[in-house]
Amino acid sequence: MKRILILFFLFSSSVSKIFCQDTAKIFFYNVIKNDSVEMYFDYRNNFTEKECARYKRYTKIDSEGNFDGYFKDVNMQGEVIGNGNYKNGIKEGTFEVFYNHGEANKLKCKGDFKNNIPTGYWYFYHTNGKVERKILFNAIDTLLIDAYNEKGEQLVKDGNGLFIGLIGSSADPYYTVLIQANGTIFHGKPNGQWVTKLGGGLYCTETYNQGKFVSGKMSPNKIKNVSDYNDFSYLDIIYLPQYIYRLEEFHLTKCEEVNKMPIVSNSKSDNNYSLENFKSFVTDAISKVIESDVRNNNINDYLQGDNLLKISFDISDKGKPINIKKITAWGDQFVMDISSALSMHAKFPASSSKKIVTITITRDASNYLTYRLGLGNE
Repeated sequence: MKRILILFFLFSSSVSKIFCQDTAKIFFYNVIKNDSVEMYFDYRNNFTEKECARYKRYTKIDSEGNFDGYFKDVNMQGEVIGNGNYKNGIKEGTFEVFYNHGEANKLKCKGDFKNNIPTGYWYFYHTNGKVERKILFNAIDTLLIDAYNEKGEQLVKDGNGLFIGLIGSSADPYYTVLIQANGTIFHGKPNGQWVTKLGGGLYCTETYNQGKFVSGKMSPNKIKNVSDYNDFSYLDIIYLPQYIYRLEEFHLTKCEEVNKMPIVSNSKSDNNYSLENFKSFVTDAISKVIESDVRNNNINDYLQGDNLLKISFDISDKGKPINIKKITAWGDQFVMDISSALSMHAKFPASSSKKIVTITITRDASNYLTYRLGLGNE
């Protein structure tokens, strides 16, 4: 928990001594009352500035700079995405994680921590509310006990069966990449050959002997300089990745690092735009679609490199975006959510010029999707 001690310094009166002069006005937190704080984090679960926050954490900080007591994480619409308890910086008790963006209040997983370690049975759920998998954490091992598809059909029973579903990647430092996997579970552990796909294409194949990793073969261009390997597995087969572990690592990221292309305007008169609302809700709309595409194995909708989407709109005499339409060939899946975000939440000074939202979504060689967002005149 040493990283959490950084928080103590953030909340001290010497904050200007911690940051150099040009970053002294950056706000990574807001003191609500006494030891209660509101903290901000981005779409990769790094703590970040309020200006580019995607989610917020409400919690308390003890005198040692640790999380202490109940916490609640919410998105920018106020929907709960997670909650739990800390005791002097240690996870203790029941933790819950919820689906996000349009699926609020749908439980994603639930289980207990004891002395910072998962313990007992953990349950994971499909978006339709049906159980997806049941995992047992005990003092000796971690075991996949049961698994079900979305129809409720049981694939793994009492630790044995053929698993077909999503797993995590140990190569992903952000706890976000989900991989489609197919393989045998024997006595709660992977056994034999497992075949995995990412974005519709082969990711890797790995072989196990009653839970012990034997060897693997990575598909070309998935991970740089990796082909055949036998040192360690690139898969996290049993336990789906959860954002709460990323927060525990306590990485700090400034807004300029979150979005390489900040929202800019093409004329000085545009500086009165309500950019905070615009950016918050449009980036939420972008993330909603990306998360859905990754979860539903639609990553092939994104070409390697940059994918460009432009949406134009006019400004009414009341400052509301109107006549919203896509003007590029690519990006149909984003139009409805972005149009809704603009119509409901953005407000600008009345203008005769047409505005253009430019969104560049980049798929890199490891199939990570990142975005850049810009706003300007036609």
